[in-house]
Amino acid sequence: MPTGAASGLVVVDVDVHGPVNGYVALDRADRAGLLAGWEALIQTPTDGLHAYYPATSGNEQRSWQAARAGIDFRGDGGYIIVPPSSRIIDGQRCVYRLKQVTRDQPQPLEAGRLRRFLDPPPPRTRGPQSQAQAMDHGVNVERLAAWVGRLQEGERNHGLFWAACTMAEHHVPPGQTLDVLTTAGGQAGLSVREVTVTVRSAYRTVTAAPISSSVDSSPAPAASLDRSPPLPPPVRSLS
Repeated sequence: MPTGAASGLVVVDVDVHGPVNGYVALDRADRAGLLAGWEALIQTPTDGLHAYYPATSGNEQRSWQAARAGIDFRGDGGYIIVPPSSRIIDGQRCVYRLKQVTRDQPQPLEAGRLRRFLDPPPPRTRGPQSQAQAMDHGVNVERLAAWVGRLQEGERNHGLFWAACTMAEHHVPPGQTLDVLTTAGGQAGLSVREVTVTVRSAYRTVTAAPISSSVDSSPAPAASLDRSPPLPPPVRSLS
């Protein structure tokens, strides 16, 4: 089946092969709030997963791969094998199987945002001019975001709050701070809601200029003191 505008569907394709287990990255992206709105889940013959989403009308979404994460996106120019198709693997016929259909209203996927989360672009080599461009309002936003993305459990909430306060003190627009730190916080395992609440709190503290958002403004959960949590088991379905 063609994906994208041709069928009205785009697909997140989770692979399991060799040392790559796409469910690990899928779990991280799901906890970061980047995978909501799927329409159907299909189990593949190799124990992978296809998550179907409605295509965004009037907006081309090209296919891409995040090979290290074990996740591909099938959009315009791509295709997907659908149930009840099958493959012969090790002499046995294995089928594509419908696993779950949502009871909620499907929503389009922000594929570009998901790609940046799964496969962040490498830092560019900087000369004097590009170094100056990295300094936004007197603070190196990219460096702060990279630092937040490396935070571990037990230091994530405090570190995120400190980074947001630093940006607020340097008059970085709240919307820009939220956009940058949502991606970085997701890489550290924080949800979109946790990041939004923390950034809002930081701007209230520093500038009394909260970010307008539909996200609940209740206090962010307290950070755990455990700095070496066990790795979460791979998920087999989206929330």
